[in-house]
Amino acid sequence: PDAPGGGVGTCRDAVLDLDSSCCSVGWDQTCEQHAAMLCPKRDIKIAVILYNFQDSYSQPLSPDTVREMVFTATGTDVDTASVNRWFKEVSDDEIRFVGANGNINGDVFGWYMLPRSIMYQGREYVCDSALVPEIEAPAKLDGFNRANYDYVLYISNHPGCQASWKSDVNGIFAAAIDRANWRDYAHELGHAIGLSHAQALTCADAMGKPIAFGGVCNSREYGDGHSTMGYHFGMGHFSASDKLRIGSWNVGDDVTEVTSTGTYE
Repeated sequence: PDAPGGGVGTCRDAVLDLDSSCCSVGWDQTCEQHAAMLCPKRDIKIAVILYNFQDSYSQPLSPDTVREMVFTATGTDVDTASVNRWFKEVSDDEIRFVGANGNINGDVFGWYMLPRSIMYQGREYVCDSALVPEIEAPAKLDGFNRANYDYVLYISNHPGCQASWKSDVNGIFAAAIDRANWRDYAHELGHAIGLSHAQALTCADAMGKPIAFGGVCNSREYGDGHSTMGYHFGMGHFSASDKLRIGSWNVGDDVTEVTSTGTYE
């Protein structure tokens, strides 16, 4: 049920009509591709909660600006785009982030001041899963209900909170320091929908001379500078293989499956 198109309803039924093994055997990448083809819109429900601290109570961006960064802005450069605008392009208009009940303007809560200092046991304690109950408590008074969302972005006022995906709470911790920070959120939401870091290989021949490929190669964790899942300070698309993984591309429609030697375009 948590796979794309796996919920009860017409989309699920359409996939099972095409391939009953998606139910009788299990939901796999092929079933995800069926769902992407048959059910091209995938709304992912997220909430944004803004928080700061008793001794660090700045509000570097307004809630309306954060709403634009995540949900509503439609520009095409880093200062005018949004997470939604970028995912619309990179997923061929198949992934959209919305608020509860499909609210296309999104749900942004806060700012909320946590009842604590930013310092804890001698260090800055700004983004940790243990803070979630304190962050969500005041949001609940404003109507936040965790059950209404697939993921939550917990955004602080502090630059020490680097963007990170916390799988134990289905949430993202990040900072709201700059208008272009939506790129960090996009990277972490890539993890949320199942993608890993886009890596690169650095290779050298037997003499240690750099070569394109071969010899001895070392992997660089964020090395793919073309993908937001790699060095994500640009606006690069997901890689071709990642587009297959999330179902925005499908073998047969968008991708040619090569089964014999030849030249392919």
